[in-house]
Amino acid sequence: MERKSSKETLEKIKKGTIWFLKSCIWVMPVLFALDLITKYLAEVYLTGHDVVVIPHFFTLSLLYNTGAAWGSFGSYTAVLATISGLASVGLIIFLSLKWKSLNGWYRASLFLIISGALGNFIDRIRCAWFGTKGVIDFLQFTFGSYVFPTFNLADSYLTVGAIVLILYVIFSDLIFAKKKEQKEQNANVDEEVIRKNDEISNKEEPKAKIENDDEKKDDSSSKKE
Repeated sequence: MERKSSKETLEKIKKGTIWFLKSCIWVMPVLFALDLITKYLAEVYLTGHDVVVIPHFFTLSLLYNTGAAWGSFGSYTAVLATISGLASVGLIIFLSLKWKSLNGWYRASLFLIISGALGNFIDRIRCAWFGTKGVIDFLQFTFGSYVFPTFNLADSYLTVGAIVLILYVIFSDLIFAKKKEQKEQNANVDEEVIRKNDEISNKEEPKAKIENDDEKKDDSSSKKE
């Protein structure tokens, strides 16, 4: 009995592992961990100096952001932390409840958004309640004379996830509209085919009736003979 129970448990674990790998849910903890690791490395190796990766284009430069995107709402760190946490929990619940009905692109966008929200949420919690300097940013791009606001991997996840979600919504609406139009066209074609078949059958019915009457006459005349 114990062997059977342990075998069933192992089978459930095996099935759960296979589903976990196929579902790509593991992408979220991987992205989340990658964001935390890169932030830690940025604090360790970039404090006090910048690293130029591509001159006049890409630099690793450590900055601390106490606000939201590009330093906005800098004095509301605790509020932003609460919003980030609630948004993350809400998205995870939505993903869990709607999992089967969500398209792969929709899931991918949520994976990115949730990972990004959680990554910055941890930094904001540390800043608001543990006295750290703020959200760690270290990726800086320069376009000519314009220096793009410094960001981190979590910001990238959020941005890419939002873009994927917007594109999915736009194109899914277009695809749905096209499918609906195609369906209506097919329905019209089917109605036309049915109408033509009815016309053909209506034309053939009198002919069949005449042939049947002729056969009856032949039968009656043969009986008389």
